[in-house]
Formats: sequence, structure tokens, C-alpha cells
Amino acid sequence: MPPILTPQNLGHAVLESVEHGAYPDSEAVASAQLPAAALPSLLQGIARAQNEVKAEIRALSRDAAPDIDGWIAQAKQLQADIERSRATAHDIVQQAEAGRTLHANVEDASSKVTLLKNELAFNDTLTATVERIKQASDLLDKAQDAAVEHDIIEALNKMKQADDYIIHLGPFRDTRVAGVLHKRVSQLREALAENTMGAWNLLLVVDVPNKRVSINQNIDGISLSTVVDALSRLGTLPAAILK
Repeated sequence: MPPILTPQNLGHAVLESVEHGAYPDSEAVASAQLPAAALPSLLQGIARAQNEVKAEIRALSRDAAPDIDGWIAQAKQLQADIERSRATAHDIVQQAEAGRTLHANVEDASSKVTLLKNELAFNDTLTATVERIKQASDLLDKAQDAAVEHDIIEALNKMKQADDYIIHLGPFRDTRVAGVLHKRVSQLREALAENTMGAWNLLLVVDVPNKRVSINQNIDGISLSTVVDALSRLGTLPAAILK
């Protein structure tokens, strides 16, 4: 029959087994019977062990509280850093979009400035051209007036000035207005050449049958030297001499 130990010894052995998983070293303890009288002592020991475990847990919780609070604070700080990073990334994206928009606006404004400069340059050219056309037309009017007054040299001078304005019309030389001015110059030149040749024939009279030449120095207020000068400017003096 297995030996019967005291309730205290049995209770201690059971608690050691529960708490530490320790198997009794003593064969007598391992094979001992557990009488009913040992239960109160065993229960009391278990209750005491439970209280000790609870006390250790509370102590561990108290010791670990600062670390847990730190972990929570770090987690919150990390979350705040993440939110700030997201906000920064969003700002960067917005600034990039704004930069692209600004660049597009700058290019658009630059194109408009270039277009405006071109339009201003064209307007300046057009204004200068219109002014030259007006001056050329006024000079042709004065040349016609001078021709009517038999002032051939003045008429030729004004016609030459008008022709210079027409030549410098630039890209507008082939326009209809320029064509009208060219036609007026051509008609005036023909009229002056005809009138000058008529004056030449009156100032220098050749009598072929009698082989005689009569020279008049002036006719209708036009001198021979003036007619010679006019024919020379018109490029018809050689033809007049041969005639």
C-alpha cells in the first residue's frame, strides 16, 4: 500500500507540478495517496498561487506601461509623419500642375507677344507705305502742274522723286495702287517726251532742200538749253539729233 504523506507535503508537490511542470523526485511522493484531508490545504495553496500570479501580472503591467505609452506615442508620431508626407506629396503634385499651367500660360503669352510684334511691324510698314504712296501721288500732281506751266525740268524732277517713292514701296510694289502710280509715271513721261520733242523741232528747224538749219534760242518761254537738258534726262537726245 502506497505511503500516506502529510497534507502539506502533498499540497506542495501538486502546486510544484501545476506551476512548474515538475514531477516529484521522491517515489514516495509520486505514489502517495491524496486523502480528502489534504484538499483544503491544496485549495488554499492554489488560491495563494493565483494571487501571486495576479500580483506578478499587475507588476509586469505597471513596468510595461511606460514602454506601451512610448509605443503608442511613436505610432501616433509615425501616423502624423505619414499624413505630412501625403500632404507634401499632394503639394508637390499641385505645384507641378501649377508649373505646367504657368509654363503653358507663358508660352501662350509669348506667342501673343510675338504675334503682336509682327502685327505692329506690319502696321508700321503699312503706314510707311501709305505715306510713300501719298507722297508719290502728290509729286506726280506737282509734275503735271509743272508740265502745264511749260516747266519741263521741274516736271522731270518731281516725276523722278515720285518714281523713287514708288520703287521703295517694298512688298507693296506689285499691288494695284502701285500699278496705278507706275501708269501715271509712264503717261507723264510720254507726254513730257512728246512736248519736249515738239519744242526741239521748233527751236531747231532743218531746211533739207535748202540745206539750211535755223536755231531759235527760245520759244514759248522754253530755252534750247532746257530742251537739250530735258531730252538728255528722258534719254531721247541722240534720237532727236539724228532726226
